[in-house]
Amino acid sequence: MAGHARTMLGCAMMAMTLVAGSGCNAIIGDACTTNIDCSEDGNRVCDRTQPGGYCTILDCEADSCPTEAVCVQFFDGVHSRNYCMRQCKNNADCDRERYECVDPEDGLSTILDAPASSYSGYCAPKTD
Repeated sequence: MAGHARTMLGCAMMAMTLVAGSGCNAIIGDACTTNIDCSEDGNRVCDRTQPGGYCTILDCEADSCPTEAVCVQFFDGVHSRNYCMRQCKNNADCDRERYECVDPEDGLSTILDAPASSYSGYCAPKTD
């Protein structure tokens, strides 16, 4: 009986590990409602001001974002703030109907690090 109990405990612990690990898969730009949707470790936040929520990292620096993202500096005329944003080649890379691939040549934002050679922009809310 003791061997059976150990086997059951081992199976339960493995199932708990799989469930706990499943929440760690959010990438920059994924939809979210709370910070825990983006990271169980607290290293990513859910920007709920964006349509459907947007997993990001605040106050990034050049070359500090995960591989799927770039560090973008946004300007409001007086201040600036940096966010990790999902890289994209075109609108299809942005996953959701509410987002489009933006080229940061609008004067309101700039990419602080060099995107991967095949990418040219970042996923941002549609402006239409």
